[in-house]
Amino acid sequence: MSPRLARLSFGVLALAIPVWWVAMGRDVAFRALFVPSTEWATMRSFLVPDLALAVLAAAVAMMPTRGRTRGLLAAAATGGWGYATIWTCSAWVVGTVTAASAVSMLIGAGIVIIASYALVSSSVDC
Repeated sequence: MSPRLARLSFGVLALAIPVWWVAMGRDVAFRALFVPSTEWATMRSFLVPDLALAVLAAAVAMMPTRGRTRGLLAAAATGGWGYATIWTCSAWVVGTVTAASAVSMLIGAGIVIIASYALVSSSVDC
């Protein structure tokens, strides 16, 4: 993955997170794809941390040059996304979220890991 595509990936994820929350809040049928109705209150408690992750992803996407700062931001985003993915997969096991939640987080984690690697390992400025 090129650094430019990596930055675009972070930008798309940064936009997807708040859009997903808006859709979850407005559409019960959409919400049911990801979380049982009995667990919606539990899931809502992750709104602020998810928005913080979106801000972090946006910061990585907008960082114009290679370097230590972008590498640290990418590492923080990878760690945050990794933690969220582990929580989501664990929550799926106990029935707090659906399999769609776990699968979407695993896909997102893969994107973040690959994009972060591209940003910190490439010698090409973007």
